[in-house]
Amino acid sequence: MSNPRTEISDLLLQNSPNLARALRREKDDASVTLTPEQQSEVEQLDELIAAAMRACKKGSTVGGKRNPAFANLQALVRTRDMLLKGRRATAKSSKDLLAEADRLLGRGN
Repeated sequence: MSNPRTEISDLLLQNSPNLARALRREKDDASVTLTPEQQSEVEQLDELIAAAMRACKKGSTVGGKRNPAFANLQALVRTRDMLLKGRRATAKSSKDLLAEADRLLGRGN
């Protein structure tokens, strides 16, 4: 499990050597523009993520077998992340993926 990223304002206060890397990462994230085709793919992925979230509510097992919705949810969130960031997605824990899905669906904190 990875540590959450430190806010840039905190890095500024600490005069951290990681400040340049954080600023570069923020600039790279903001510079990605989506084509209309990619935007429609992201919208489709959002709908599929919502369906996978509903299927996850059934529990970890369905009919005595593992619920594949959890693996599907993880793959969908990674794919969406790759589209939005324009690069390979980083490994996230299941807890992080569920929190991301909740945030995407507007149910986040």
